[in-house]
Formats: sequence, C-alpha cells, structure tokens
Amino acid sequence: MRRGTTPTLKIYLMGIATDELKNIYVTMKQRNIERTKTNKDIKRDGNVISVPLSQEDTLDFAVGEISVQIRATTHSGLALASGIKKVTVSEILKEGVIT
Repeated sequence: MRRGTTPTLKIYLMGIATDELKNIYVTMKQRNIERTKTNKDIKRDGNVISVPLSQEDTLDFAVGEISVQIRATTHSGLALASGIKKVTVSEILKEGVIT
C-alpha cells in the first residue's frame, strides 16, 4: 500500500463464505493509529472481502508496516477472529490529499 492512494485490500477467507458472516470488522493498526472498516464499508464476494481505502485512510499511516485483522460474527452468533497480517506502507513525495 502506498500512502495517499486509494487501494482496495482484498482478504481471502478460508473455511467460511462471506454470506455466513453477519457483521465484519477489518481493523488496521500502526502504533497508536487505528482504523476499522465495517459492513457498510466492505464489499463481499464469495470468500473475498474487499476493503476500499481513501487517501485520508492511507495518509494516516506512516511508512513501515501496519497490522490487519478481521473480526466477525456469524448469523448463528459465533464470534471469529483471523490471525494478524502485516501490510507494508510505502512512501510518497507529495504529501496530502490530491484532487
């Protein structure tokens, strides 16, 4: 992921389809900065969760690594959590949001 861009994180689930999940929370964290995207922000397709990020979202993070984790509840009431994955954040030369 490059700062100041609008990437979409694609998360592939194993062992469960997205239609089995009632609520999904995708949390990205780096030091004291934490951003969570929920159902209204997330797209679902089969076993793939797509999380679009804004320029503001990616500019909040510094160059380095962020941790990403999914937590979810199923329609039957189970609470699930994924392992924590690392995503590299790359630098940009022009700071700020561009139009």
